Amino acid sequence: LSEKLLRFEFAAHRTQKKANVVYSDMSYGRVLIGDDVETNLFVAEGLMLPYHLVVETCTSGFDALEKTKNQTYDIIFMDHMMPKMDGIETAKKLRERGYTAPIVALTANAISGNDEMFKENGFDDFISKSIDVRQLGAVLNKLVRIKHKGRTYAAEQPAAPADGAADTSRNEKLLRFFVRDAEKAVTTLREFADSGDVSRFTTTAHAMKSACANVGETELSELAKELEFAGKRDDIDFINAHTEPFVKRLEEFVNASSRGLSLVLDVSVTEEDTDVLREGLRKIAAACEDFDTAAANDVIADLRKLTFSAETTALLNSVEEKLLFSDFDEVVRLCDGEST
Repeated sequence: LSEKLLRFEFAAHRTQKKANVVYSDMSYGRVLIGDDVETNLFVAEGLMLPYHLVVETCTSGFDALEKTKNQTYDIIFMDHMMPKMDGIETAKKLRERGYTAPIVALTANAISGNDEMFKENGFDDFISKSIDVRQLGAVLNKLVRIKHKGRTYAAEQPAAPADGAADTSRNEKLLRFFVRDAEKAVTTLREFADSGDVSRFTTTAHAMKSACANVGETELSELAKELEFAGKRDDIDFINAHTEPFVKRLEEFVNASSRGLSLVLDVSVTEEDTDVLREGLRKIAAACEDFDTAAANDVIADLRKLTFSAETTALLNSVEEKLLFSDFDEVVRLCDGEST
């Protein structure tokens, strides 16, 4: 089971390969993705990699407001449902503050009439989750490429298929993020009996709906959807009857995923190429000094092709996770500490 989990192609990648999407180099563009679920951020960021955009991420509406104080993005992609301050409230606050650049909603509840609802609340467009790569491409072309039509860019190319090592590395990272998201969700869902916080319960179920879909667990995603909808209609009897069975199945998947990841980290290496590692970490730190996420990820991908100890692998995992959230200062600190 663990080998199967580490080899799987998650839903977004399967869609991407079937869609035969054509990409343009948009390295002149900068976007911000806001979502409280690490799994969803990782998938969304991965789908934008072929465009060579500068991609930053944030995990709450509060973070989005902070990041836009001194920075304007070509697009802000904002999750519709987030705890404390959801995407709609965040978009309203941004518009009230005078932010005029495009904001695009990411929503797992794309139903007829939602386009008008989003536009009335400050959004320029919306994309359904799980993200349709064709819809994503259309939005990026409309709001980034056309805006920068005077800029030069590479000829359009079909997406090159990722090699096996890159696929495996991304799957490992995706599972790590999913495990963390799911563990937090398990705690929140079980706390509902004591807290009675239906809103928080509903938001958490919604988050698990999209996260499970992104790791190919469609059945778990459907169960989470049922719990989300029960929360929306305040059906406490349904919630009480079905939450624990869902949580137990989620825990089973998390435990299987964790065992698989433990096997990956259990590498007995007595010698590793420290010179190559130090040089790689120096390059990652330099890329982060220039806020160049793509360049840093390229170096990490090259390092992943080599064999390192469990301790070094854990360091690379930490660097990748901090990079996902655009925590450049922390990445530099981690790299400098090991490259000296």
